[in-house]
Amino acid sequence: MAAQAPFDRLSRFLDRIGDPGTPFTLEAPDGRVRRVGRGEPRFRAALRSDRAVRALASLDEGNFAEAY
Repeated sequence: MAAQAPFDRLSRFLDRIGDPGTPFTLEAPDGRVRRVGRGEPRFRAALRSDRAVRALASLDEGNFAEAY
C-alpha cells in the first residue's frame, strides 16, 4: 500500500513526542491500528485513504484540513 511509509513515519513521530495526555488509536487504511498514549483510548482516528495518511504525516494543518 502506498501509505505504508507515511503511516510508519507518523508512527515514529508519535513515538518521539511521547504521551499526548489523551490516549487514542490511529487506524491506517490497511487496517493497522496504532495505539497512542497510556490508558484506555478516548477516541479513534480512522484514516480511510492514502491521501489522509500522507496529509497527517506531512504535519501541515492545511493539507490535513483539505484531506478531511
